Amino acid sequence: MDRHLLAVLTSETDDYAFTLVTVLILRACGILIPLYIMVRVIESVQNRLQELHQDDDEECNETTSIRERDVEENGTQNPVVQIQS
Repeated sequence: MDRHLLAVLTSETDDYAFTLVTVLILRACGILIPLYIMVRVIESVQNRLQELHQDDDEECNETTSIRERDVEENGTQNPVVQIQS
C-alpha cells in the first residue's frame, strides 16, 4: 500500500494523482464532522443545564433572603419540626 500511495502521489502512474488522497480525506471528514457536531450538541446541553442550576440556586437564595427578612421584621421564626425515627 505504501508503494502504491507513493507512486500515486509522485504521479508515476497514469491515474489521477490525488484520487486516493481525496478518498482518505472524505472518509476522515465523514467521521470527524459528525463527531464535531455531537461534541457541540453535548456542550450546549451541558451549558443549558448549568444555567438552569444557577437559576435554581438564585431562587433558593432569594427564598432564604425573604425568610431572613421576615424573621428580622417580625422577630419570630417559623417553628421547625424534627421527626426522629
